[in-house]
Amino acid sequence: MTINKMKKQYSGFTLIELIVTVSIVAILVSIAAPSFRTMLENNRASAATNEFVSALLLARSEALKRRNNVSICTSIDQNTCAGNGVTDFTSGWIVFQDCNANGIIENNVDCDGDLIPDNEAILKAQSELIQLDIAKNGAIPDFFTYTFAGRSTAVSFNVTRKNTTTPILTQIRTSLTGRIRTCKGVCPP
Repeated sequence: MTINKMKKQYSGFTLIELIVTVSIVAILVSIAAPSFRTMLENNRASAATNEFVSALLLARSEALKRRNNVSICTSIDQNTCAGNGVTDFTSGWIVFQDCNANGIIENNVDCDGDLIPDNEAILKAQSELIQLDIAKNGAIPDFFTYTFAGRSTAVSFNVTRKNTTTPILTQIRTSLTGRIRTCKGVCPP
């Protein structure tokens, strides 16, 4: 037998090849990680914005459908409005029929004009947002109402990172006619 036939052929990686491959992967991950984090933050901001915009659209369509006021208020427990000038929707919100447009969910209120007391119905409740804040510009009132004609006040809501002073990620604006507009950053006038 010859010596060449006696040698076995081993396949696989050498230690040097493995170290080079791991080094290249580590470099690529370190380059991609910051942009991946930014992408995650942008996706969270988009999801929170879409959730709040859908609540605004629901409130407007229900106001038109019910021919009555529908409000959105800040809420901690998703059963009652937070009140006390809380303009931060981070802890959650409630969309409800607000017959007397006072921003409080009440029982025994005449909603349909038949002189029979009704209850103001909760239409949708949203729990706490994670890692983001949605705050209404201006301190008063702590609720937002669409009238029976689908009209509202001109208000803007800012979506920012939670507990930071970072710039506004997204701004949601409503017009007097009730239309909603979203912008990355601050909306132009």
